[in-house]
Amino acid sequence: MGSTDFGVNAKRLNYIAAALRKDGWTIDEITPKTHPDYWEAASDALDLTFDKDRRKGTELEGQRLDRPSIG
Repeated sequence: MGSTDFGVNAKRLNYIAAALRKDGWTIDEITPKTHPDYWEAASDALDLTFDKDRRKGTELEGQRLDRPSIG
């Protein structure tokens, strides 16, 4: 069992909530402000699993790639 989902489930729920909002639903977005512990754990896990050596010697060395957005 892991301790985080890297923020994936919040992104999925926010995607679903956005679609429901178009149909008149009132649903708050899951954000770092509303759920700081969740997002801090997700961010820490991403930093811990980031492979810095993979991009060594390229123009992306030491950088994190942008994650694709859903939708």
